[in-house]
Amino acid sequence: MGMVHSYYNSDFFCRMAKSYVDDTRLSFSTIWSVLDLDCIIVLCSLVVDAIGHGNSTTCTRDTDCLLNGLCIGGTCACDAPWTGDTCGELDVLPAQPGGAYGYKPNVTSWGGNFVFYDGKLSALNGCQRAEQHASTQAHKRTSTGSYLTQNRTNANCATPQTRHTSSDTRAKYQRAIAAFAFVGKYHLYVSEMVGGCGLNYWTHNSQVVHATSPTPQGPYIKQDVALLPWAHNPQVVTDTQNSTTTFYLFHIGAGDNTSQTVTCPPNPPQPDRATVIGMSSMFRTDIPPAPPANGALYHAATNPSGPWTPHELPFGCNNPAPCLLANGTWFILCNSGGYPLYSSPSIEGPWKQVASLGNAPSHDGTWEDPFLYQDKRGNFHAIFHAYNATTPCGVCDSALVSGHMYSQDGIAWSKTTIQPYTHSVKFTDGSSHTFATRERPKLYIDPNTRVPTYLMNGVNPHTTCPPNPSCRCKVTLGIDWDFTLIQPLNVF
Repeated sequence: MGMVHSYYNSDFFCRMAKSYVDDTRLSFSTIWSVLDLDCIIVLCSLVVDAIGHGNSTTCTRDTDCLLNGLCIGGTCACDAPWTGDTCGELDVLPAQPGGAYGYKPNVTSWGGNFVFYDGKLSALNGCQRAEQHASTQAHKRTSTGSYLTQNRTNANCATPQTRHTSSDTRAKYQRAIAAFAFVGKYHLYVSEMVGGCGLNYWTHNSQVVHATSPTPQGPYIKQDVALLPWAHNPQVVTDTQNSTTTFYLFHIGAGDNTSQTVTCPPNPPQPDRATVIGMSSMFRTDIPPAPPANGALYHAATNPSGPWTPHELPFGCNNPAPCLLANGTWFILCNSGGYPLYSSPSIEGPWKQVASLGNAPSHDGTWEDPFLYQDKRGNFHAIFHAYNATTPCGVCDSALVSGHMYSQDGIAWSKTTIQPYTHSVKFTDGSSHTFATRERPKLYIDPNTRVPTYLMNGVNPHTTCPPNPSCRCKVTLGIDWDFTLIQPLNVF
């Protein structure tokens, strides 16, 4: 049924309806229109079969489908990767066992996001000569998961340029050569706790690590430290202009190594950290005061490994959720009171607040850590971590863990009580696990199709930790080892 997704949109059916009118008019025969009409009927039946609920009316308009699909004949026809009666649930696939980062080797990490790097650089005027790259071919991932071979030869670089000997130019040249080791790879920017500590020390020991993998799910290998403590909740956005890719790394904290970090005692030998989890942070009681969450709101670089230049925006923003539209317009959603949404025609400004998403209803618990994106139809969506901070959830199968808001224009927003994802994850080896908590949600949006293809989270591998609520397991001393998980979505 995967092919059905390419058919069920209103434009297609309108074209089909017009075609059988035109065929009848031109041929003076209804034979062609009958064939076209039969085709529409078959496609409609495929849509109904694909979404699996053709016996009841679930919608009267597209907003009843949470803007994740179209309302066709009273039934929501969901866009991949969304599913359910009202298209409110992510259609997840089994994840790769072992997580993306922090599982092996064992180190506490707490979410982030990845981007694909195709090798566009600003160094040396953007010239990518054979001496900088073993060949003139670079691999670029397509929306189907296959790879295209793209010729990276620049006609303006056919003749070797005169090399300057200044230290600045030499440094740029060396960075350009080093960066080509990162071409054709996925780059994850992820929170990591230093000092051998668990997440209980995240307000002191969190730094942002740059790691790479040849595949989206990882595992990712640490390459360098992008931002020193204190820095947390990273999200990277790339923008390519004039063959130059700029990395914009948003976060909380200054990332300037001014945080007073702590060092935890060595961990005892543990044969399987997935089942025997005991962080040594339980032995530390001398926790220094947490640093303020101010400082640079984002850092920028033209190389995936930096150097990173700090920048501040003219408004405070906790846990910034950036979104760059195809026309160059920026949006940033903040995890502050009322969830203010800011917009600007460029990263340099001018910025203005354009909306406030409002607080979640009390019966929906607490919502935080938004991820913002625009879909292929131009609708806006925000995915949240949601939780109940007062009641232990037992096994946590159906406990509150995620939330979704949506908007047609980015100004007027609506909420749904349907959770986009749950605590439970199936794995490709046939196993499954219910995580005590699953936070810091981020999606990988395919740049060509504007379709979400991967879900990223920070997870705590315990199932529950009474008398604490599940959302506190991640920082409960003794079980505060956490890792980053990436799960594919059903769009392939």
